[in-house]
Amino acid sequence: MARRDSVLDDEKRSYGAAWLVLSLLLLVGALWAVADDNVFRRPWKKYQAGFERLEIATMEKQIADEQAKLDAAPAYQAAAKAVAEAKRGVASGDVAKEIATLQAKLADLRNEDLAKDLNLRFIKSELEEWRYQHDEALHHHDQGAVERWAQKIEGGDAEKAKRQQIYDESQKAIQDVENQIKAKEGALTAAEDALAKLTQKRDDIQGKLETVSLGYFPGPKATFPFVGFDWQPKIPKIQQVVLEEFDHNAFKEPVARVDRCTSCHSAIDKPGFEDQPNPWKTHPKRALYLGNHPTDKYGCTPCHNGDGPAVNSPTAAHASYVDAKGEAHPLHLREEHALYRGEKVQTSCIRCHAAVTNLDGAEVVARGQRLFIEFGCHGCHLADGYEDLAKVNGISITGPSLRRIGAKLDHAWMVRWITNPHLVRPRTRMPNFMLNEQQATQIAAYLLSTTKDPSTQWLDAHPAAQIPTDPAAAKHGRELMAAAPATRSPPTRSRASSAPTRTSLRTSRRSRRRPTRAGSTTGSRTRAGSPRSPACRACDSPTRKRRTSPPT
Repeated sequence: MARRDSVLDDEKRSYGAAWLVLSLLLLVGALWAVADDNVFRRPWKKYQAGFERLEIATMEKQIADEQAKLDAAPAYQAAAKAVAEAKRGVASGDVAKEIATLQAKLADLRNEDLAKDLNLRFIKSELEEWRYQHDEALHHHDQGAVERWAQKIEGGDAEKAKRQQIYDESQKAIQDVENQIKAKEGALTAAEDALAKLTQKRDDIQGKLETVSLGYFPGPKATFPFVGFDWQPKIPKIQQVVLEEFDHNAFKEPVARVDRCTSCHSAIDKPGFEDQPNPWKTHPKRALYLGNHPTDKYGCTPCHNGDGPAVNSPTAAHASYVDAKGEAHPLHLREEHALYRGEKVQTSCIRCHAAVTNLDGAEVVARGQRLFIEFGCHGCHLADGYEDLAKVNGISITGPSLRRIGAKLDHAWMVRWITNPHLVRPRTRMPNFMLNEQQATQIAAYLLSTTKDPSTQWLDAHPAAQIPTDPAAAKHGRELMAAAPATRSPPTRSRASSAPTRTSLRTSRRSRRRPTRAGSTTGSRTRAGSPRSPACRACDSPTRKRRTSPPT
């Protein structure tokens, strides 16, 4: 079978369907790109444009309200009527003809004045050139050229004075005609000035409206039919404040902080929007806070915290989110950037203000600082700004120093104190941390080991006083101890009765304050190889002489 070769004409093939599909895809992609950049990925643009439309609508309402007040005011009605009568008087009759004649004369004088001004400028330029040529001739010692250029300069100066006089007379003639026109229009000018004083507030708002908008021209509208003449908002743009050398990096080098909060919170420093929702709300107590801390100088994050450069979502910028119950929660791993809300904002005051006791707007943090000092928290806890507070010679007067605690206390007493200090001293400021005996023992061991060196150094520098002893009295005392009832094992107390009572504490304190009689061995340190009392063997803790407590 013979093969048939068919030739297809590509020019006759239709690609309309393919072009239609591709054009639709291109249109959808373009619309998506615009929507993604202006709405989905850039919510700050929506917030900023929304506030600008809100501000324009607010100003239009203010202008309408002010105009309604003016229409109802008799003074405004009388001033407007006076302006209308003055305009009719100027626009008709002999006065109008005279003003028209003067205005035509003024136009001719201004045209002539322009030519006279140009002639004066020309001679000034020629004089500059001649002076340059004169200086060049002097430089090259050309005496003939020097004399020639000097004559030209002399003639040029005379011509300049002549043209200057002609120009001054032209300016004076123009001023005289303008004064004549003002005199003819004097009634109209006075009436317009009186009317302008009454409409000053409305005109000021109108001027602000022209400043915050691009202008009044056709475009999208916020109301139906959504297209037409309207005051158009400005194109949104990033608003940021750069605080130089505000933060420090990991190498302790000063770095700048970028704050873009006002890109969304456009009304934060503008009065009149206190009742609007965020981010279109005026800052609370604006005069107090922003009057002393303007956003264009201090930004927002130094007080409110948050992630200043983030603008793609409120959650990222605030580093926190609000749940269905209205409670704020910081984002995971971004807790240090979480936004301060409500009274927590006042915690930032102490970053710059050393004293907040009488600081307006910082009542909560001032009360917290007062309680912090009254309860003596700085005596135990390290806190920035409280290193030297309520201290004498570098030592806190609220809580005792633990620097030489090993020279003052023994392990057993420390364990009882740490376990529950209120059982030893009911009115102590130290709180009960609800520690068990094992934890208290570990803490006491840590304190004694940490302060071992300074405690030993203090004990060596302050040796115990030597008490003279009589060998015969010592022998008699040993016999008494051997025959004393203490040789018997002490009864075992139950755990419930192991805690010291107030009576036992008072007795113990009196016994410690009682002076030691001469010749007695009570309170002496037990040395190696010396006999130990059965009472000491019962608790297995060596008795040692208590020395004068080291200074705290």
